[in-house]
Amino acid sequence: MRKFLDTFPLHTFLFIFFICFFLYAQNPEQIQLFMMKRTLLIGSLLSLLLFGSVYFFLRNKVKSGIISTLILLLLFNYGILYDVLELLYFSNFWPFKNIHRYLTGIVAILSIAIVWVISKKVETGYKINYFLNLLVSLLLIFNVSKILYFNGKQQYVENDSGKITRGINNTKLPNLYYIILDGYANEHILKKHYNFDNSDFTGFLKNNGFYVADSAISNYYSTHPSVASTLNMDYLPKTTNDHWRERILDNKFFKVLKNNGYTLYRLQSGYSVTSGFYDVDSTVTINGPNEFERGILKFTIFRLDDLFGMIQYARLKSQFEKLDEVAEISKAQRFVFVHIVAPHPPFVFNSKGEHVYNQKHSDNSWEPKSNYVGQLIYVNKIIKTFISQIIGNDKSGVIIVQSDHGPWVQSPDEKVVFESRSMILNAVRYPSLNDSLFNIKMSSVNTFRFFTKHFIDPSVKLLNDSAAGKEEITTNRLFLDRTRQ
Repeated sequence: MRKFLDTFPLHTFLFIFFICFFLYAQNPEQIQLFMMKRTLLIGSLLSLLLFGSVYFFLRNKVKSGIISTLILLLLFNYGILYDVLELLYFSNFWPFKNIHRYLTGIVAILSIAIVWVISKKVETGYKINYFLNLLVSLLLIFNVSKILYFNGKQQYVENDSGKITRGINNTKLPNLYYIILDGYANEHILKKHYNFDNSDFTGFLKNNGFYVADSAISNYYSTHPSVASTLNMDYLPKTTNDHWRERILDNKFFKVLKNNGYTLYRLQSGYSVTSGFYDVDSTVTINGPNEFERGILKFTIFRLDDLFGMIQYARLKSQFEKLDEVAEISKAQRFVFVHIVAPHPPFVFNSKGEHVYNQKHSDNSWEPKSNYVGQLIYVNKIIKTFISQIIGNDKSGVIIVQSDHGPWVQSPDEKVVFESRSMILNAVRYPSLNDSLFNIKMSSVNTFRFFTKHFIDPSVKLLNDSAAGKEEITTNRLFLDRTRQ
């Protein structure tokens, strides 16, 4: 056994399994085993190809394996290195903004150095090979054990479902459609900071029976806490910041719906924040990377897709195409959840729906403003068609179109940055209710309290609209960066 561990580079071929199970062990509530299938297959083929290429030149399997594993380690940590340099840039410890340009050079130099050192300075490599075999094997066993322990324990977030009541008239509850447009700016913000008049879209909404809350706000200013607060119909206790994800998965409002006979559907978003709901009955899937694959691509050399946006373009395009299928869902008393991560960057569409290549495609690149507006215009077109289809099939359905937070704008004035981030699009269509019941400052924490109050439990009270997450967001490095000019 020792001879095998000394002379065969098993670690090269176990490395991709270790990476996959490590990520699974870190996020067991977000990942299912089937999500890893393509990654394991493609990763194994890439490992074999890399090993074969190095062996072709060195004709030494031990050194070829060591080189291959070290290069794989480097390539699979590219995204982590990028995040470190980005953090250093925001902290004024790294002077260069175009991080990919410099990081690819660093990775190339390190790869060349690995090849030279192992091929020229290492005599046999048996001890290194043995160490790597033992290390990767033990790490793999540890993470698999951690996953098995979690799956056996099955700890879920506790939700207060005991107070949920049945509907006033459970047989006549309306179908409900909830559409999140991630990062969509309030109309005032679009005029003030983007020089864009969005009245064509808001006019369309009003003409189709929507009440557009003129000065609506989000209570939290990033997706996880905002969606968690909205779906749980309450402000988040400060002690639960690490459990936003779990509160989204096992949220209170979905339990209210299930308890009142609703069938729950969701359109896959490609983002883990809105995947894996415990109470969803059916998922409309999209083409492109699943949540696990997106996560692993973010950490690897494929993070370079920030420069091209191919993955993000494919994801959004598939979502838009599947909206037709979502609009045709005909199950009585249904709830449909749609989370579209747009006009939030990366900006991969122009106003005509064409793929945009000549810019940075990262999640935090909110400039230039013209690209944000271009993607927003195309999203408007898609959503107008989608809403028209819903209304055509279900005239009495309740439709809520809402952003989770606004965009980042650049300004030395903290009030300006916060205002832009906190003000949101909030449009609701309640065919059976009078507009006098709504107010212009409706915040997202009351979105489903309002629905529950008027259709399920009249004893439910609306909460005061509050900027509950202001302290957290104003100390965020992205917020601080937006105030630097």
